Amino acid sequence: MFEKAELTIHGKTKTIAFYCLDLLWKPVKENIRFVLVVDGTDRFILMCSDLELSPQDIISIYCYRSIIETFFAWWKRHLKVYHIIARSEHGLLVQILSGLITYLLLAIYCQKHYEERVTIKRFRELRIKIGEKRRSRRRSGIGSSALAGSHH
Repeated sequence: MFEKAELTIHGKTKTIAFYCLDLLWKPVKENIRFVLVVDGTDRFILMCSDLELSPQDIISIYCYRSIIETFFAWWKRHLKVYHIIARSEHGLLVQILSGLITYLLLAIYCQKHYEERVTIKRFRELRIKIGEKRRSRRRSGIGSSALAGSHH
């Protein structure tokens, strides 16, 4: 009844047992692929609306979900990005790349000035330093419009 397959999950090859059923799911009035998975002592059910995907592909894609969630948790925690402001695939890509570029610049800065990897401590120090400079410029009347006007 259950099939077995070897899948690479998080860089490790594992033998997973699974059973696949395509069933009509009344809430959406469509067939849904249900994949019952046994991974050691863990048991779970995955649901997928794409009936073209194999059970092995569905399991693999589900495993990527945790990597993606970890990335966004890190992004929110370290870069203080709490909302996705993009409404399109292109906009989301621009927002993610902007966040990664920011992180890479921060990594270069930390390596150059402190000879260490990025830490939350250094990130907070730099954020405070930038905030203080911004407030100092506002108090002295040097804003972005004043800086822009000085180049004419």
